[in-house]
Amino acid sequence: MKISQLALAFRRFAHHQEAASKTGDKPVRPPEISAPQRESERGARAELSEDTTEISPEAVFRHAAQRYDPHRISPDELQDLIDLLYDGQAISARDYEILANGPTRAAGPSPDAGLEVQRDVVAAWQDQRVRDTARGDISAVESDSRALSIIGRLASAAF
Repeated sequence: MKISQLALAFRRFAHHQEAASKTGDKPVRPPEISAPQRESERGARAELSEDTTEISPEAVFRHAAQRYDPHRISPDELQDLIDLLYDGQAISARDYEILANGPTRAAGPSPDAGLEVQRDVVAAWQDQRVRDTARGDISAVESDSRALSIIGRLASAAF
């Protein structure tokens, strides 16, 4: 199972639990085992309990860094990477939008080069930030810096 699928499943489960608590419905729990039955099944069956697991953003970044190289990544892989980070709650919706919409193609291969052509998105975001700084577009520079922070974190986590 992909980490993005696992993160999505955890998010849905938490949402279901939260919705059930707001409406007063109790979440469905497994039936309790009687003491004699528990003793006879000791070793074969562990006591039932609720387990919760949280995946840290750092773990999501490390997992993504093992799978993707931001210095050589195709557009499809880049979209998969962005989806993975968002589904794993390692980036916000705003960060997702910034990464999904840019940088411009001026720093990479032409748009007609095909989807399998790899490019260096670190260099592309750096070039974009230089152009936005030269234009004096402070908002764009801030967005470029956010993207570079995320992509740079991935690049450094690979080592």
